[in-house]
Amino acid sequence: MQVEELLKSGFSIIPMKAEPAKQPAVYWKYYQYNRAGLKEIERWQKQFGDTNYAIVCGLISDLGSIDVDDLKQIPELLKRIPNLFDTCVIKTL
Repeated sequence: MQVEELLKSGFSIIPMKAEPAKQPAVYWKYYQYNRAGLKEIERWQKQFGDTNYAIVCGLISDLGSIDVDDLKQIPELLKRIPNLFDTCVIKTL
C-alpha cells in the first residue's frame, strides 16, 4: 500500500529510520492518539526521503498485531484464535 492509501484506510502511520532498522523516525506514542495529516506526511517525505512507514496499531488504527517468531507455534495459536486467518495476515521482515 502507498502512503496515501494507508491514510485513506484510516491508519495512523509514522516514518521509519533506515538505520537502525525498525526504529521510528518520530516520537510514535503521539500517533497512538493522533493521526498525521497529509501536510505532515509531505513534510516527513521531504525530511526523511524515500523511507518506509509503519502502521501504529491500537484503537487509532482499529488494528491489533500478533508477532509469531516460531512458525511451529501456529497450530497452538489457532486453537486459541480459530478464526485468525479470517483476518489480514502479513509477513514482515
